[in-house]
Amino acid sequence: MSAFIHFSDPHLSSLAGVPFRELLSKRLLSYLSWLHRRRFDHLRSVLDALLADIGPTADPIIITGDLTHASAPQEFRQTADWLAQVGPPRQVALIPGNHDALVKMPWAAGLGLWEKYLTGDAPSSSAGSEGAARLFPSVRQRGDLCFIGLNTACPTPPGMASGRLGDAQLTALAKLLQKNAKQFRVVHLHHCPVPGQEPRQRHLSDAHLFIKVIAQHGAELILHGHGHRTQWLTIPTPNGFAPVATVASASSCGRGHSEPATWSRYAVERTLDGWHLQQQTRRYNPAQNSFTAAETRDIKLSRS
Repeated sequence: MSAFIHFSDPHLSSLAGVPFRELLSKRLLSYLSWLHRRRFDHLRSVLDALLADIGPTADPIIITGDLTHASAPQEFRQTADWLAQVGPPRQVALIPGNHDALVKMPWAAGLGLWEKYLTGDAPSSSAGSEGAARLFPSVRQRGDLCFIGLNTACPTPPGMASGRLGDAQLTALAKLLQKNAKQFRVVHLHHCPVPGQEPRQRHLSDAHLFIKVIAQHGAELILHGHGHRTQWLTIPTPNGFAPVATVASASSCGRGHSEPATWSRYAVERTLDGWHLQQQTRRYNPAQNSFTAAETRDIKLSRS
């Protein structure tokens, strides 16, 4: 049996003391959101409780983006230090979120600080001036598991938080799904890939093309973030369906209408006719500053 962990949208960085000159862009809107709301919603104490609840583990950890609030240089330095505490790059697989790609910035001062966590198993030279485009799709093989990471994060106009995969990633994804069809294929991305789940300003613009690739080549599980809510959906595959799962923000204290933080552990076992998948989700309890059991699902995935 194989197991792995998923959480998302930790928003762990602080914008306290950010130089004003760095806010003279789309960052200003995110800074104001952090100043008036997000710094009270997203608490490091909640994130610390989540990691304590996970405990020492050798299981792969998938983080589906949004470590920062405004893509400020100091945030990337803060989050790079935190990632080293979560686990080594071989264990922790990361993809960027829209908050991590809010504006264009030099690779070495931004996402380049996370490069070892963004990269798949295959050795590659630094992404350099090409940015994250050279790193995705990322592929990590762990026994029966094949993790395929996709990048949907891209700079957008003010007021927009949408994402896009692009033709190159979609073409590469189709080949990877076909090549690894005998494994349990986990596709992870930041934006929700199911059309109609998010308003236009927050949606994945080419989600319909992603659905088409999955419908043709299949997948066993799709993980995403972005919505800050726990959700379970399905999309069709050649052999039935693939679950599409997400969790609430890993640092959410549940203030106001926000859903308290959740994280999930998955267990996968090969069967005679496919796979058995178990999902165990745990939810933050603000009164106790700890996590308790929430939903559990057992799913049979038939695969020819």
